[in-house]
Amino acid sequence: MKDIKPIIAKNLATLRKQSGLTQAELAEKLNYSDKAVSRWEHGDTLPDINVLYQLCDFYGIDMNTLVNDDVDLSDTPKPNMKNSVRFRICIFGLAIAVVWIIATIIFLYSGIIGQGEYFWMAFIWALPASCGALLITSFGMNLRVFRFVVNSVAIWTLLTAVFLHFILQNYILWPVFLVGIPLQLIAVFSFIIRKK
Repeated sequence: MKDIKPIIAKNLATLRKQSGLTQAELAEKLNYSDKAVSRWEHGDTLPDINVLYQLCDFYGIDMNTLVNDDVDLSDTPKPNMKNSVRFRICIFGLAIAVVWIIATIIFLYSGIIGQGEYFWMAFIWALPASCGALLITSFGMNLRVFRFVVNSVAIWTLLTAVFLHFILQNYILWPVFLVGIPLQLIAVFSFIIRKK
């Protein structure tokens, strides 16, 4: 019986290199360590069947292609780059642009009609709204650390916006920041739990 471990290892390394990915980038997309990817490509271990299917789907090939030694991998389609850095930057940039355009429109419109003297607060509220837009657009992407940081920034910018809103109404509401402590702990614990 033919040992397919070295064939799969060679094909995985070839497919990754053709895609222009490092082992660390591929590992991030699959939510594995780069050491695991390295072991797969050296033939030390094989990924389980679910990961093999995930890799086949990512590279746009079928399982027969992955386990076949005689197949030409040079004509395989480019992998699904939904999680590529360029794609992420475009999506995040557009999401933030929408929020800040809306804040600018509110700022200008409030200034033109002279409604209230605190129309600059639109930009303060745009900070947590930007975080919300980033969180919404990052669903489905394997960005645990990014989402944790954005969650933390969202918590504290939202509380700051609430605090400033009330201070302008002559209410001193500094205890609102105490709410941030349990919210931040929830973010930390959910980050730790998802890591396991």
